[in-house]
Amino acid sequence: MTKPDNTFGVRPSILWRRAVPWVVVFLFGGGVGAFIMSRTEHTYDECILERLPSTNNTTAAAAIVSACRSKFPDPDTHNGFPSSLHTAQLAKITGRAGVLSGTSYGGNLYNGNNDIVVTDLDVAVSAIHNRDTTTHLYRIELHLPPLAVRDFRFDIVRGEPGANYHWAIVAARGFHSFRLSDLLGDTLR
Repeated sequence: MTKPDNTFGVRPSILWRRAVPWVVVFLFGGGVGAFIMSRTEHTYDECILERLPSTNNTTAAAAIVSACRSKFPDPDTHNGFPSSLHTAQLAKITGRAGVLSGTSYGGNLYNGNNDIVVTDLDVAVSAIHNRDTTTHLYRIELHLPPLAVRDFRFDIVRGEPGANYHWAIVAARGFHSFRLSDLLGDTLR
């Protein structure tokens, strides 16, 4: 019998027969495992749809939503900045307003969108006196969550004494906000 020529006390042919399968598993098995374990989603929606259905815990669901949003930032927020709302979204922002006192104009707003947080509005306030109409645009910064009501107030340039005032929301900006209840449906009930 020949003397082993390595420190393991095993002939090289036996060493290779034992080591090769482990090397193959280590090199290729890890890669295959990582490939199988990797997620194939390419969008925020795919990320949510793949991970959320098996979740029945609100805390875990919130973590999944946060992780998916981190992985796929909302393109409508333009890197965290609000984008202009479309006409249909703008039409769902309603409210009442009028002169409060002095140069203050205000009222309350309702955001009828179920997935938009309104961050600011452009409001046109018209002062009508006899046949003269003067209109000024004002930007109101606020945080108006989906399906919520908020009071607002801002200063205006007053019209002639006795003028009637009319207002209209002419533009708005905001970002998408997904509620867990919308994403989970009946899962958590």
